[in-house]
Amino acid sequence: MKLSSQSSLTVVIPEKATSRELFAAQELEKYLKIIFKGISVSIVTDSNDVSGDRIIIGGPERNIKTAEYISEADYVIVESTYGNRVHELPPDYAVELAGVLKDTFIRGGNLVIPAFSVGRTQEMLYYLRRIKTENLLPEYPDFEAYVDSPLSVEATNV
Repeated sequence: MKLSSQSSLTVVIPEKATSRELFAAQELEKYLKIIFKGISVSIVTDSNDVSGDRIIIGGPERNIKTAEYISEADYVIVESTYGNRVHELPPDYAVELAGVLKDTFIRGGNLVIPAFSVGRTQEMLYYLRRIKTENLLPEYPDFEAYVDSPLSVEATNV
């Protein structure tokens, strides 16, 4: 399957979805809409009347013996590395970063974030973009961000 801005995707979560599964579905929806501008993404609990491609999400709380039967899926996303453990929801890093930025700007400072690896830089740019687009720092809406790494700039341009 090749995704495009004209694609229609449905993210299917269990009827009794955990907060992690719902969080994962919402993050996936946001990510897909950023990557594929104009893509239609919906989150449902019943996959019977789904048109378009299906992405099934299941979290670490799912027990293989009691899991719901899935008859059809284009993609299945499950966590299995530490499947025998219950994990806490991660903090909202964009909100946390917005707080750090606000404290820094109030003191008249600049924030330097070492991000030497490809991937980490793009992750930080993602959080900075969320801060701006979601207006998480309304006191400083036009703050500037610079990436001073030729490799990271090249990777970001790809």
